Amino acid sequence: MKRCDLEITYSDLAPRLPSQTDGYESITLSSENLPLPPAEMASDNLYILKVDHVYNDWFKVDMLWFFARKETYRYLGLLILSLVFHRVSEVKFRLNHPHGEIKSLIIEYAYRNIGELTAGYHTQPFAFEYYPQLPDKHPFDRCVLPKELPCFELSNSKNLSFTDDDWKQRDTVRIFGSDTGLVLFEELLLNLSVPHNEQDEFELEGESGFRGVGINSAEAKLFLPGHLAWTEEHWQES
Repeated sequence: MKRCDLEITYSDLAPRLPSQTDGYESITLSSENLPLPPAEMASDNLYILKVDHVYNDWFKVDMLWFFARKETYRYLGLLILSLVFHRVSEVKFRLNHPHGEIKSLIIEYAYRNIGELTAGYHTQPFAFEYYPQLPDKHPFDRCVLPKELPCFELSNSKNLSFTDDDWKQRDTVRIFGSDTGLVLFEELLLNLSVPHNEQDEFELEGESGFRGVGINSAEAKLFLPGHLAWTEEHWQES
């Protein structure tokens, strides 16, 4: 495809990630080797659709379908780590793929500076020792408490959903959560991008399914080439 600021920012680091899942090879990722991300980015190599996930024929929740190739998911995972370890509060993406329904992707990391702390003991992220693993279709089910899982929000550019038109025109997705939740999601993105991963679908569901997202979050599903939902014609050069 065409432009991807993710590739521009992370193309030097991404090839250094280990790819073998035998547990012997790792890399330490921290603020020392992760680039400081720009505040605004754009990509033609990722698109998102918004669908309804219906449980028991009556309970309906928002679900987001992500489509990208392995290398784009890998770059996105490195970006999320960059936010956490550089303590960047927000990066905004303009998604330019013509088949996408989501035009803006915002990744947020909420942290507190000195002077903004609540009572109690506080820590901050230091480093992530990455050992590649082959991911499961439902990668986060029962792995941590729901409050520690990543969250997804579907809204519009004004963050308003007061009318039916506002609801239909939602074209903005926010990914947010604790540092634990963001790093879990980042690790999934790195793992699904290893060359010998053959799983092409990953589901992050709410409390009614295989839990993979935080409380009151929209659900998410990630697709890779080869899945029945993947349309190769959507990725041909114009």
